[in-house]
Amino acid sequence: SPLGASALTAEAQSAMDGILKNISGAKEFTVNLPVDNGKVVDLKDYGLSESNSPADNETAFANAIAKVKSTKAWKLNIPKGTYAVALTGKEAINLSNLKNVLIEGNGSTLIFSVGTTLNNTPAYIIMNNSQTIAIRNLTLDWDRSIYPIYGIGKVSAVNTTAGTVDFTFSDITIADNAIFGGGRSWDPATDNRSETKGFQFPGGSSGISSMTKLASNKLRLTYKNPANVASAKVGEYGQFWFRPEELVNGFRMQTNSHITFDNVHLYTVPYQAIFSNDSEYFQIINSSV
Repeated sequence: SPLGASALTAEAQSAMDGILKNISGAKEFTVNLPVDNGKVVDLKDYGLSESNSPADNETAFANAIAKVKSTKAWKLNIPKGTYAVALTGKEAINLSNLKNVLIEGNGSTLIFSVGTTLNNTPAYIIMNNSQTIAIRNLTLDWDRSIYPIYGIGKVSAVNTTAGTVDFTFSDITIADNAIFGGGRSWDPATDNRSETKGFQFPGGSSGISSMTKLASNKLRLTYKNPANVASAKVGEYGQFWFRPEELVNGFRMQTNSHITFDNVHLYTVPYQAIFSNDSEYFQIINSSV
């Protein structure tokens, strides 16, 4: 019987129940939580500040985590606030090789931005080979004022001979090193993407040979095949996705066990929100992406 059918025969229902009984999910399991040993490291003691530069807050996290490791503290405390954190190299915050640690966010927000040249597969937070880790009451976000990853562009000029289309943006300032990640047509009347209204990005992202920033709010797409722009009309809108040179994850995790995310929220991430490989006993509760 097709999905969505109003009723199944008794025989079909019995067969379906038998299948679902065996494939509907993992067996019940318990995720171990960190145990209080009385040792706490507070990030305020390592220079974390809402007025700091992103690089200084990145250093504060690194020094505090080193202290957690050396003292075997069970809690890393983040005083409630909003903190800018640089993402340098591979990660902004490295929670690898930890055991029995609670990262208590106290409702804080960490806003990430690119510090220096990124390495392959970077992330806001990297966690490898860690055991019994809980992250609680924390929000992660991206600094869209430094590097917008999304915007609505209006077609301002079309050159069918050169195969170029120019766009003007009213909602963002385009980053100097922005890379065109892709686009969809946009209908301003419904404020949503549309299959029938707006610039259709003919040929998709693979059909574009270059993106050139003309001004802080203007850019030009050059098409490999100039004929692709023949249908473009001045005044149409397109939804753009921009990305850093390396695709940035929120969390990048590998070979961990007994991991808990509780009241963890990711608002903006340039690429994957959570990449987890070979992690067992991993629960995500009261959280959102």
